[in-house]
Amino acid sequence: MTATGSGGTVPVPLGRHRGSGSRRRALAALNTLALSTLLITGCTAGPQQLPAGIACTTQYRPDSGSSAGEETAQLVLPRVDGTAATRQELSTGTFRLSGSYHGEASDGRAVSLSISNAQGTMIASVLYQLEDGSSLASRFSGGHGFTGLQYVRDGDAELQLYCTAAE
Repeated sequence: MTATGSGGTVPVPLGRHRGSGSRRRALAALNTLALSTLLITGCTAGPQQLPAGIACTTQYRPDSGSSAGEETAQLVLPRVDGTAATRQELSTGTFRLSGSYHGEASDGRAVSLSISNAQGTMIASVLYQLEDGSSLASRFSGGHGFTGLQYVRDGDAELQLYCTAAE
């Protein structure tokens, strides 16, 4: 509110006006409600929970330039807390994918993947370290999970792969 005086228009606090007590109380109540909501939300909102599993979808192509003979498969990695994690394996075409998903472990949260060829030679290995469940959010176009679409080749054969939080 403003009042007009000899020096022009001057702001006047709400408390100096008749009938403004109810306005002050209403504003104070709104401010208290907003602050309470912020505090409650801030205290209860934490990191996103880690999912129970990770799903890695693969597409194998015997000839990387052609879709003839392609195979689609999925490897699901269950969340394991602690140090006793067994690696899950999937064989598709001439590739073998193995991986593990540690939720809570002494060396942190991580998804570990390894890809071998038909002769058993490791040709790719990757470790995704996770802060919390929000680390698993898809950040890539096309819905290619937290890993993005990966391509691994061995000779003419190709393996495409991406991982998401399992539902």
